[in-house]
Amino acid sequence: MARAAVERMAASAIADFDPDAGWACHPLDDPEYEGQRFHMLYKGSGGTVWALEHLARCGVVARGVLDGYPNPLPPV
Repeated sequence: MARAAVERMAASAIADFDPDAGWACHPLDDPEYEGQRFHMLYKGSGGTVWALEHLARCGVVARGVLDGYPNPLPPV
């Protein structure tokens, strides 16, 4: 049940990705304007990429979901 929820969240994040701009801020991240984007690790695209790659390495989401996008993590 929890795994299915994580898979749905990961699929939603991948679907919301804009290759030219990353991910829009979550409203709780207090953006200055709608659609604002952050690229930092803590709040922003950097953290989302890290989380999706980590989930792929743990076998929770399919490997390759981020193929074609820069990978901020060194190979295992």
